[in-house]
Amino acid sequence: MTTAQRVQEIAEAYFRGHDLQALAPDVVSLDVPTGKQRQGRDAVADGMLADFWGRAFEGGGGISRASYAADGTAVMEFDYVGRHVGTYHGIEATGRTVTAKVCIVVTVGEEHIEREHLYYPLAHLLEQLRG
Repeated sequence: MTTAQRVQEIAEAYFRGHDLQALAPDVVSLDVPTGKQRQGRDAVADGMLADFWGRAFEGGGGISRASYAADGTAVMEFDYVGRHVGTYHGIEATGRTVTAKVCIVVTVGEEHIEREHLYYPLAHLLEQLRG
């Protein structure tokens, strides 16, 4: 079993730096609000990471962050802030700044993140974009 310290190291590389090498090549990512599942590093990079940190929003900073790790599991919570610069769920760029509470839960194996679940208030984000 992977120790909490090792889980934290692997998870932090991904949480803080979006290091795709922290993900297993066949990682499974579940976007909980939409139910959309992606498999593989490239699919994860082209999904939530691309939307929230570059394609649909810019800035993408976290106001405050907390992370927790135990044997095999890590959790990060943060307040997301980003400016809407590209199409997101069919809504063209508005230039509005959005905020959302986000939680990411990952399962970590010996060397990589094997699963992630993304929790965020999709309805609240869309409401902010629609004004």
